[in-house]
Amino acid sequence: MTPRARVKTPPHSSEAEMGVLGSMLQEHGGGNAIAEAAVQLSPEQFYVPAHQTIFTTICDLYDESAPSDFITLTNRLRDQKLLDSVGGAAFITELFTFVPTAAAVGHYIGIVRDKYVLRQAVAAGTELVRRAYEEQGDPQAVWDEIESKRDSVQSLHGRNGAYEGVSLIDYAQMNPVVIEGANLLGKRWLCRKGIALLNGATGVGKSSTSVQAMLLWSLEREAFGIKPVRPLKFLYVQAENDDGDMYELVSGVCDHFGFSEKERDIIRSRIIVINERSLSGDQFLAQLRRLIRKHKPDIAWIDPLQAFAGGDLKDPSVTTAFLRNGLNPILDEADCAAFVSHHSTKTIYHDTSHWTQTDWNYFGAGGAEIANVPRAILNIEHTTAPGVFKWHAGKRWERIGWADEEGIPTAEHIYCWHKLGAIYWREAEDTDLLRVESAERQAKGGKNEEDLFRLVPIQSSIPQEELFGRAQKLGIGINTARGMLKILIGDGKAYQWLVPRPRTRPEIHIARFSQPEP
Repeated sequence: MTPRARVKTPPHSSEAEMGVLGSMLQEHGGGNAIAEAAVQLSPEQFYVPAHQTIFTTICDLYDESAPSDFITLTNRLRDQKLLDSVGGAAFITELFTFVPTAAAVGHYIGIVRDKYVLRQAVAAGTELVRRAYEEQGDPQAVWDEIESKRDSVQSLHGRNGAYEGVSLIDYAQMNPVVIEGANLLGKRWLCRKGIALLNGATGVGKSSTSVQAMLLWSLEREAFGIKPVRPLKFLYVQAENDDGDMYELVSGVCDHFGFSEKERDIIRSRIIVINERSLSGDQFLAQLRRLIRKHKPDIAWIDPLQAFAGGDLKDPSVTTAFLRNGLNPILDEADCAAFVSHHSTKTIYHDTSHWTQTDWNYFGAGGAEIANVPRAILNIEHTTAPGVFKWHAGKRWERIGWADEEGIPTAEHIYCWHKLGAIYWREAEDTDLLRVESAERQAKGGKNEEDLFRLVPIQSSIPQEELFGRAQKLGIGINTARGMLKILIGDGKAYQWLVPRPRTRPEIHIARFSQPEP
């Protein structure tokens, strides 16, 4: 009779787990140890169930800006009927004295992560051994699964993959289906694990842009000339809009596009809004990681960067820590992308008319990292015409999908912000473009449509050709005059008359009031 095999305990370190928890409690007032552990660890990475419970409770208190001192922690566990299951108040007391300081928390975190990876490797290996014994089909299927499990385990420990590396030439042999599968917006303008930056001055409409884009992209519809590859799911974390603002932004877009009840139900399942006004820096990143794990979005939308970065954005130590060392690992882990709304520099002091695409990459206020870290950059700029805005694509502009009338890719587009009655963005029309040209001429000391309007009689009409002739004497070219007249008619200031003539077509007149009935 074969002796019973001894069951080995899975790899773990109770001491390291207690070291992490003890370090977190050493800074119960809300220090870096809690944020560092919350960002790098999740409850399931602890082997001991009691440690999982305590870790989750400390993180919850931290998110609520509540202290995790002995009394608060034990009361929370007691209220949740969990205190006895974790070892009672005596074990909590032991954790408070287990380590003298929190200085070594990073070392303890590394041990906990390593042991978790080893446990996952053991579990994967055990399952593959079972499959190898039971598989009756093609052995290649077992080998394929072995490789898949190996890659999965390695991905849990970022350092393994980073240090092992791959041959450069292997990128040329990647499966195009896999590459395209990571795409989210445009022609790989924004892919999973990437960051897109939306820059604009205060009041330019960044929040309304965010809302309209998410609503349309969640329905797999184009927004601002950018097409999603599939219906997308969003987590919108914002700090500036109250409930009334959100009502106006969302209802304006829904009413303008006429979303059906079915479409509204789809949106309800694909966009989650989190109003966060108290966390920043590491605390915010820890909360964001938990929210992303919970809701599993394709894109996490952060609005605005300044509210959550936790410091001066001109300081590289702040922007690097938040974007490169903080946000990037979260996106890698969750395999999702991020859209970050950000305030622009004070462009009222700059002439942007001669800016290059490189210049537009640095439109956002702060240090160079704000331009370096994002994979895609989109900028919104005021024009001289009210309600009309120029949109500039910085990085990866050729992938955004914009093209001119001849189908040639372009890095600029013009949109209009509608604010009367309902708030939403719309495509610019010919009259909007003419307003921009007119306002730019006026800013340079030239003529505008009001100069043409003054040539129209107050109580009668004037033949259109005569009006254009008078305009030319003022220095207004014929094509410019036609554009100005289009604006005046579109604004309801001028009216076109058709005056009958014998044996020929009616003559076109222009007046300040509609043509009387014959």
